[in-house]
Amino acid sequence: GEYTPAAPVITELRPVRVDTRGGTPVTVFGAGFVPGCKVFVGDEELIAEVMDAFTLRFVAPAGSDACKVLVEAPSGTRSPEAALLVFVQGPTILRAKPEEGPTEGGIDVVLEGSGFTDGCTVSLFGAHAPDVVFESATRLRFTLPAAGDGPLDGAITVTAVDGLMGRADDIFRYRPLTPDILEIEPTHGWVSGGKMIALKGLDFHARCK
Repeated sequence: GEYTPAAPVITELRPVRVDTRGGTPVTVFGAGFVPGCKVFVGDEELIAEVMDAFTLRFVAPAGSDACKVLVEAPSGTRSPEAALLVFVQGPTILRAKPEEGPTEGGIDVVLEGSGFTDGCTVSLFGAHAPDVVFESATRLRFTLPAAGDGPLDGAITVTAVDGLMGRADDIFRYRPLTPDILEIEPTHGWVSGGKMIALKGLDFHARCK
């Protein structure tokens, strides 16, 4: 039959770096995992989701610095070697500029916050945002996609390449445009055409006709 170690064995954590605020999913690779196993991060006992004898998952708690991770079998035996989980500050989203955009998309939206890194991805109400530009650790820019049949408001998330994620709710929303012409300059033109006319008003889109 299949060999089962006398105690659970940890060979790897993925990811090793998790957010100080908690909530990062962590996968533990090793051997000897059975239903009923517990995970300890420092002294905190967590619920473990055993996938198979070699893999289990848990959600990291809030923490700081580094903590040892142990797996305990239902019999009470613990992994002889602990793995190390490092808590770091993940992306934080403070605001979006502008705070609303047209349902047609096509405008630039800037996210301000902290902990942004090159290669971050942005999710807008569950949809992938294209053309994300990393400007600095405190500023990201992306092209607003069209809303389509999706939601008009919700959460924006920023995910770093190492899996750390920041989330902000209700800082941006879509708003259908209702163009309104308030002023035309000049008010007279040539019969033959060819004169530039300026329209002043509200809710004009960059691609309006």
